[in-house]
Amino acid sequence: MTISLLLDHVRACFALLTGARNTKFQRGLIYLWNPATRQVKDISKYTIIIDRNLDDHNVCFGFGFDIASSDYKVVRIVTDKRRFISRFEVYSLNDNSWKEIEVEFKFRVLRSFCPPVVKGLFYWFIDFSHPQNKALFRLMCIRDLKCYNIFEFKQSLALTEILRNGDINIRILDDDRRWIEKFTITKPSRMKDIVGCLKTGEFVGQTIIGGELFLFDSEIEITQ
Repeated sequence: MTISLLLDHVRACFALLTGARNTKFQRGLIYLWNPATRQVKDISKYTIIIDRNLDDHNVCFGFGFDIASSDYKVVRIVTDKRRFISRFEVYSLNDNSWKEIEVEFKFRVLRSFCPPVVKGLFYWFIDFSHPQNKALFRLMCIRDLKCYNIFEFKQSLALTEILRNGDINIRILDDDRRWIEKFTITKPSRMKDIVGCLKTGEFVGQTIIGGELFLFDSEIEITQ
């Protein structure tokens, strides 16, 4: 099987990648891909169906490896933007099936993107009522920060803060759940934001025009 369409979200985890496609007319194309064997698995037979009013729904995904069960899993969140209701379902590669997970508080995912996974935890931007199940969910307020994006930085959660002069602040979440300013990047003229960081320390930037990705070394300020 080959994939001949543009994917909106791509997430790598160990030897597998997951890709998802969201458009006005499509809300459920999800694939697992093994680059070593070039095998592609369509896992779009989910349990939560959007059968109407596609514009009123937002869909986002998460992908990671569950060490406890030695299983690759995909999280899919479907949000009804009008009713302020979101529903969770989880795909297990071992079971080859989706299962809806009951969530005991109302929330709405604000951004449709593949979230960062830091030390086994997913992070999303949400608007919410107070959670009842604190064992599954932990909330962190970033209300006082002009946050634009979150990503993993050297096994810590990081966020970008766009300053008035166009520079980008990078803050790191410390063990006390405080956002500590790490450093400031003088914004290149073509950069819209930072969307990720490689293990080499290079940042992945996104251009203002076209949304293309490029690598940026903050220490020597070289882009490629």
